[in-house]
Amino acid sequence: MRMLYTVKENEQKLDLDLPGDSLDKAMAMLKGIMAIRPPSKAVWAGRPISKRARDILELLGINNKFPRNLKG
Repeated sequence: MRMLYTVKENEQKLDLDLPGDSLDKAMAMLKGIMAIRPPSKAVWAGRPISKRARDILELLGINNKFPRNLKG
């Protein structure tokens, strides 16, 4: 319930909306985001994150400065 409240609050501020007006669809779109850390390094590496996925993360109230790549 808290996530839905946050999304409704951020939809008005950011002029964005959930895909299909469904939190389940939004979570399914985020399922492809994955980062791995090789055992010998202290760096997380991952595939580039799409603009739509970054918008959904912003709607959910997760760090609006989310990087395009999960390196660092």
